[in-house]
Amino acid sequence: MRESFVKQTTVFKSNCPQVVRSFKAVALSEEVRRIDVAGETWDSWFDGSGVTADFMAEHGQLPVQEREGFNLIFVRCIYCLF
Repeated sequence: MRESFVKQTTVFKSNCPQVVRSFKAVALSEEVRRIDVAGETWDSWFDGSGVTADFMAEHGQLPVQEREGFNLIFVRCIYCLF
C-alpha cells in the first residue's frame, strides 16, 4: 500500500527574495538552481475554447465493478515549519 501524506511549509523573505523551507523528503536535488513558475496555466486552459466535438467519441464506458466493502479511518497530518 502506498503511503500518502501532506506537507505544509511557509514562504518568507530573506534580504528580498522569497524563500521556501522544504522537508528533506521533498527537497530538490543540488543541481537545481532555478525554478520557473508556470503561472495560471489551468485558468487559461479552462477559459479556452475546449476540445473538438469528436474528442473521445470512440471511448466506451466500462461496466461498474463489484467490490468487497471495507472501512477505513483517514487521518490527515499537516506539518508546519515556522
